[in-house]
Amino acid sequence: MKSRVFLPLFCALALSAGMCSTLSAAAEREVSVVTPESVALKDVLALSGTVTARRQAMLSPRMDGLVSELQVDAGDRVEQAAILMRLDTALIERELDLAKASTAEARAAAAEAERLVEEATRLRGDNFIPATELASREAARAAATEALGAAIAREQLVREQLKRHALPAPFAGVIAERMTENGEWVNRGDPVFRLVATHPVWIDVNVPQEHFGRLSIGTPVRILPDTTPGEALEGRIVALVPVSDLQARSFLARIAADDPDVSLFPGTSATAEIQSDSAGRGLALPRQAVVAHPDGGRSIFVIDDEGRASRRAIRIVEESADRVIVEDKLPSNARVVVRGSQRLRSGDPVKVVNDPVSR
Repeated sequence: MKSRVFLPLFCALALSAGMCSTLSAAAEREVSVVTPESVALKDVLALSGTVTARRQAMLSPRMDGLVSELQVDAGDRVEQAAILMRLDTALIERELDLAKASTAEARAAAAEAERLVEEATRLRGDNFIPATELASREAARAAATEALGAAIAREQLVREQLKRHALPAPFAGVIAERMTENGEWVNRGDPVFRLVATHPVWIDVNVPQEHFGRLSIGTPVRILPDTTPGEALEGRIVALVPVSDLQARSFLARIAADDPDVSLFPGTSATAEIQSDSAGRGLALPRQAVVAHPDGGRSIFVIDDEGRASRRAIRIVEESADRVIVEDKLPSNARVVVRGSQRLRSGDPVKVVNDPVSR
């Protein structure tokens, strides 16, 4: 009687054990794994800077005079050597006429002195005039030649002064400010225009003294113009000024964009993200290995020696479109789940369907 009772119970237990074994095997989830790559961490120092024109100048007239013609106004783009302003030339033109007449007179006097010397030379050969007469005429010729040179120099001076009654642009750029008007008297040294070259430009940033020693010429920089949010430009440090601002305890770093034709406007602001190597290291992983949590946290699954998944919380220190860099808190041979982690839980048995690959 007892054997009849225990026999069904034994069969039920045996069947249950077989089903559990089958379910356990079926519970293994197939995953793909990678091994993390140890990389040097980058420190990103974000500094606000100012876009500065490489060339800008306060332009002044080259002669005193009355403004007779203004060719440009604020906002106008000009090419190098373009005439920006002219002064009244009535008086200097008359001076040029006088200088021309003086040159012509001196040239005629020099020609006459030369003729007299040639005549005296012939007469002296026949002893018709004393030697002193020839010497006197040669001296007069020398004086006439010098007078002609002085007259020519005077004429050239007046021509140059006439030329300087026009103010040319020393370089191509934009008229940022006009500070005179037609009919106004201006003197040499008075500012009349501010000219700014819009290309190329620098981004000047003040680097705190504790970071200055880590920078060098050529350090890569990511430029974020405030005029075009969302745009990022690549650049490099081109100059470091090793003289500190005594009040701010900072040093000037000058940055240039790799593309000199980018649209950066002098006087605007931009953020410079300066990258430098830090002393620490991190682990690079594919972005798809990271599991995002509703609370904003991030984690990964690591396969242990028993073939089970173990969730590890991580802190991302750098990220890009295809990979993330996390704090170096994993063994160098760790196997990180890169595909198949969507329904994993800690302790789940897994089946690795690929060999670990290094990133």
